[in-house]
Amino acid sequence: MRSIGSASVADVVEESAGSAPKVPFLSVIVRTEEQREAFLMDTLVSLAAQSCPDFEVLLMAHDVGSRDVQAIEGRVRDFDPEFSSRVTCRSVAGGGRARAFNVGSSLAVGDYVACLDDNVVAFGHWVETFRSAASHAPGRVIRARVASQTIDPMLWDDHPGYVATSGISTPFPKSFDLWQYLFEDQSPKCGFALPRTCFEGSGPALDESLRRGEEKELIIRSVVLNGIAESGEVTSLSRAWGAADEAQVEEAARQWDVTRSTVVSRLNQTGLQLPPGALDAVDRYERDLVGARVTVTRIEAQRDAARREVERLQREFDAVIRSSSWRVTGPMRAAGHLVHRVRGRSR
Repeated sequence: MRSIGSASVADVVEESAGSAPKVPFLSVIVRTEEQREAFLMDTLVSLAAQSCPDFEVLLMAHDVGSRDVQAIEGRVRDFDPEFSSRVTCRSVAGGGRARAFNVGSSLAVGDYVACLDDNVVAFGHWVETFRSAASHAPGRVIRARVASQTIDPMLWDDHPGYVATSGISTPFPKSFDLWQYLFEDQSPKCGFALPRTCFEGSGPALDESLRRGEEKELIIRSVVLNGIAESGEVTSLSRAWGAADEAQVEEAARQWDVTRSTVVSRLNQTGLQLPPGALDAVDRYERDLVGARVTVTRIEAQRDAARREVERLQREFDAVIRSSSWRVTGPMRAAGHLVHRVRGRSR
């Protein structure tokens, strides 16, 4: 395990004297926080078990106290050196969720970069799938599918843990659609691997002001510039807290709305070159919208016609009730009801 800023002079001399170190295919940036050991260990175990070891791990301890950072480093050293030697720990302070990923991307040396929150478990072929797809479509954004599971908090020997409260599902789209991703799709970032060049440029790559979906603009621009290759494989599991109350659900929806508005506004200001096939998607959405409007208009017309019919029947009913014949025949109707009741009792 490497800790930024603590490399010895001997290490530096040895590295400079030998041949240049091999550049890994993938730099994996993992963000963790305090009181998240149970999740982080799941994530690290899943990375240690990858079928393809051609990656480095940049573990960003975001707003974590120095003592807890040391504890995290100790847990990393518990792994086999073959894995722990590829893990770099770094303490990151301040900023939004994206700060850790921005710091990590500045340290990345891999050809591709992937970002993981510590609630994600990477299946054994996660790295292998990205590398295989990149070998067939070099330079493109690589996308894999992500599974989902709901969990609730639970104590593990007096430490924060969790318990699964649902099975595993695949609620996110099977394939990438630029417009759906911009406006609706909430696919986790762990399903994407981006060329490292996508993170280069002036300013932070990810928007640190956003609390959800901070990677959306970067992914959209990267797909437009580089294209995208779909693996079709489900390669990771994203776990989310369940049992959210109404206020939490509303707040999450508000945060996603802020993300969408921010990204749309920024893309609108700077312009966006449409990738091949994008106009077909726009045409499809426009046709769907027109069809939906026609359906709504038809349903509204049926509703108005039904309302008029109800009003007509109500008027006829009121006219009958107010008529003199209805009042005159009242005693006869009452006698008929009485006969029916008597007959019913005698049976």
